[in-house]
Amino acid sequence: MNLSIIIPTIGRDTLHHTLTTLLPQMLLGDEVLIVGDGPQAEAQKILLAFRKDGNRAGGDIFPGTYWETESTRDMGATQRDAAIVAAKGSHLMFIDDDDSYNPWALRVVRTAITQAPTTAHIFKMARYKTSWTTNHYDLVLWNESILKCGQIGTPMFVVPNTPPIPRWTELNPQHHDFDFILQYADNVEFHPEIIARIRS
Repeated sequence: MNLSIIIPTIGRDTLHHTLTTLLPQMLLGDEVLIVGDGPQAEAQKILLAFRKDGNRAGGDIFPGTYWETESTRDMGATQRDAAIVAAKGSHLMFIDDDDSYNPWALRVVRTAITQAPTTAHIFKMARYKTSWTTNHYDLVLWNESILKCGQIGTPMFVVPNTPPIPRWTELNPQHHDFDFILQYADNVEFHPEIIARIRS
């Protein structure tokens, strides 16, 4: 089993930290799919730096693909849909370019999908008071192991890459993360581990 991690980007410089927390956890066969909402010069600059670092180390440390869609400004919905079509991993994960993963995130995800490969999984995420470089957070989601609007966020999800997969652009933009995972309501498992750090 392998993972496709999908990152829509609007070129925020925090993408560097997102990748820094992600890439060391990836295994052979995993991929990261970064999709720009229109041209994103800052994102291209960040990825170029990662590729140069990989070349100096004797290999490419960016195991994935970057491309851009037309600018849609729909909170990453178009970009996530484009990446879903291209994804080759057995399971999909989603994170924004200003969030990050905890160092144990992919390890606990692999354990979960090994035990229940056809199930959708929801982990926890934490909002940090100042930035994702601190260890002090003021909010942890989920609070109850039920699907409830307002306590669900995109970085928590791990779903099988098996059709039919909900299309983000077809969901209500005000709560499309909730609408997305709701499609898996009959086959979802909650986990207590905090895998992601968010800043908003």
